[in-house]
Amino acid sequence: MEPPSETSPTPREGVVGFTPETIGWTPHPFAPGLDQAVLLSKRDHGADATIYLYRASGAGFAPTVDGEAVDVPLHEHEASDDISYVLAGSAEVDIEGHGTIVLGPGSFLRIPAGSRHRVRNVSDDFQALNIFAPPRD
Repeated sequence: MEPPSETSPTPREGVVGFTPETIGWTPHPFAPGLDQAVLLSKRDHGADATIYLYRASGAGFAPTVDGEAVDVPLHEHEASDDISYVLAGSAEVDIEGHGTIVLGPGSFLRIPAGSRHRVRNVSDDFQALNIFAPPRD
């Protein structure tokens, strides 16, 4: 079977696939040094989840809180669970009311909708699959 070659299937088209060469990376909108690729979304594909691939871009992370580097600032997803599976590297996730969770390759984490959290100490080789359900878009 040939690998998929299209990167932008039309909504509700069905099969969606990417190869490493066809993934469309863009800078994360509020986390300098982090890139994202939308693999699946309601808007683009009619899916019932939004799936991102994240990677450290090597540009470094700018935000700080009390002098400590923060890679993804404190935020929440009101209507979607935030589900992560780490493929490479490491990061720490601070979840209000739950403390800090250290993630490494093979780690899985579900943050329920409405839970305030931030991601910090992201390693230079970090890569993670992130799923939002229900979809964010």
